Amino acid sequence: MDDLIFVGGKIQLPGRAPVNGALSVRDGQISAIWTESESGSATQSRLEPERERNLQDARVIDLQGAVLLPAFIDTHVHMTAYGYDLIGPNLRGVKSLEEVLIKIAAAAAQCPEGTLVWCSGMDPSTIPEKRMPTRTELDAAAPDRIVWVCHAEYHAGCGNSACLQYVGIETPSGLPIGMPGGVDRDLQTKRATGLLTAKANSQARNKLANLVSDLVRHEALRRTALEAAAHGITTIHAMEGGPLFSDQDVRVLQDMITYGELPVDVVLYWQTTEVAKALAAELPRIGGCVPLDGSIGTHTGAMMEPYRDLPGCIGTNYFSQGELDEFVEKAHRAGLQVSMHVGGDRSAEMLLQSFEKALLAYPRSDHQHRIEHLEIPRPDHFERAARLGVAVAMQPAFDYYWGQRGGDYEATLGPERWSRSNALKSALEAGVLVAGGSDAGVTPLDPLLGIHAAVNHFRADERLSVTEAVRLYTENAARLAFQEHDRGSITVGKRADLVILKEDPWLVAPANIKDIKVLATFREGRQTFGDFAC
Repeated sequence: MDDLIFVGGKIQLPGRAPVNGALSVRDGQISAIWTESESGSATQSRLEPERERNLQDARVIDLQGAVLLPAFIDTHVHMTAYGYDLIGPNLRGVKSLEEVLIKIAAAAAQCPEGTLVWCSGMDPSTIPEKRMPTRTELDAAAPDRIVWVCHAEYHAGCGNSACLQYVGIETPSGLPIGMPGGVDRDLQTKRATGLLTAKANSQARNKLANLVSDLVRHEALRRTALEAAAHGITTIHAMEGGPLFSDQDVRVLQDMITYGELPVDVVLYWQTTEVAKALAAELPRIGGCVPLDGSIGTHTGAMMEPYRDLPGCIGTNYFSQGELDEFVEKAHRAGLQVSMHVGGDRSAEMLLQSFEKALLAYPRSDHQHRIEHLEIPRPDHFERAARLGVAVAMQPAFDYYWGQRGGDYEATLGPERWSRSNALKSALEAGVLVAGGSDAGVTPLDPLLGIHAAVNHFRADERLSVTEAVRLYTENAARLAFQEHDRGSITVGKRADLVILKEDPWLVAPANIKDIKVLATFREGRQTFGDFAC
C-alpha cells in the first residue's frame, strides 16, 4: 500500500466548499491535512507525529488544480441487475418501439435457440408509442427464444409466448394457469398480451433470474463495481435477492466480497422478509428494496387517490397492514435495521405506521430504520420519520428523469402530487437523515448526476445547495450504514476513500454539474480508477 501526498489542488472538508490545500495518506488512512484559509494563512491537522515519519518515499500526486472530495457512497444499487444492463441488451435511450424490436431481434440472433434474452432499461414514457412491446411483436422479433423486456423501474415487464409459458402464466396451447395478479389480457380474447405487473411480474422475474448462470452473475457484479469506481464510488449499498431478483445473487456477491474481488466496499441488504435468513448470514440489516408496492411509472405504486391518467387505479400493496406490522416488529426486536421500498403515499403511510407500532412497543434508539424512495410523501410523513429516527434513502435523479414539466410524475399524478415529489429540501428541513442513491439500473450509477439533480430540482424551494447535495452521497450516506466513524468525509484518521474531480462543483454553473469528469478514485489509498498523472 503506497503512502500518498496530494498537492496542487483543492480539498473539500466537511460542510465547506473546497479550499486550496494538501493531504497525506499513510496505511490507507488520511494522516494529515494542510489547508489555506481565506486570509492566506495555513492550517494543519494530523495524526500522531510517528505516523507521519518517512513520508519522503510517498507517491506525490499533483492535482494540477483539480478538486479532491471524499469518495461517493451510493445507498441504493441493484448490483446484479445493473450488471445485466451493462452486459446488454440495454433499451435505455431508444427512440421508438421499432428500434426496441430491432435491438431485441439483433440480440436474439446472437443467442442459441431456447435460451433467455433478458432486455433491460425500457422506459415507455420516452417513446412516442408510450407502451411496452406485445407478445406478438416479441414473437416476431425473436422466435424460438425466451424473451423478457424489463421496464426501467423493475415493477413491470413483458414477455413473448415462450416466456409466458416458461414462467407459468399459460400453457403451450395458450390456456391460462391460475390467475396471478398483474397479467394484462386482451379485453375481447382474454389472451395475455405479454405485459406483467405486480405479482405476475415478480413471479416471472424471479423464475427467469434463476436461469442466469453464476458465471454471468459474477461478470454482472464485476462490471457494476468497475462502473461504480469510474464514477468516484467506493461504497455501495447493494439491494440483492428477493422477489424481483434471485437469492443466488446474494450468494455469488457474498463470495466475491469474501475473496476481495471487487474494487468497492459492499453494504449488503438481502431483500427478504425472512428474519432467520438475515441472522444466519450475520447481517445487521434486512429488507433493502423489498417492495411494499410497485412504482409510479407502472401505476403499481400504492396511492391514497387514483392516478390522474388511469382513473380508478390506486396501485397495489403487496402486504396487508397486519403482515407488514408482523415483519417489522420481528425484525426490529431482532436488532436489525429494517428497510423497505415505498413507491406511493399509501405504502409510505403503512410503513410509518408499522415503525410507530414497533418503536412504541419496543423502544430502540439505535435502529435507524430506513425508507427507500419516499417519492410522493404526504405533508406529515417527513416530520413523523424524523421523530421516529427513521432515515430516508432518496434518488434525486428521479426528479431529473421524471420530475420536469410534462414528465411522468405530472402525467400520472396530476399537479398537486407532482409538486411534492422527491422533496429533498423539505426532508432535510424536517430533520430527516437523507442519503443519496441511484437505484441503478433505474437511473445511472452516477452520483454527480444525483448531485446535479438535487441542485437543479424542478421546484426552486426544494433545491439543495451544492454542500447539501454532496453530503447526501458522502457524510449522510456513511451515517445511513453506521459507517460515519471511518468514511464519508475528508477527516484525519478516516479511510483515504477519495475522488478527484476535474472541476469544482461549487464553482461551475449548476446546469453543468452532471458533466464534471471523474479523474481518479482511491479506496483506502489504492487507486481503483483513473490514470491521473503524477
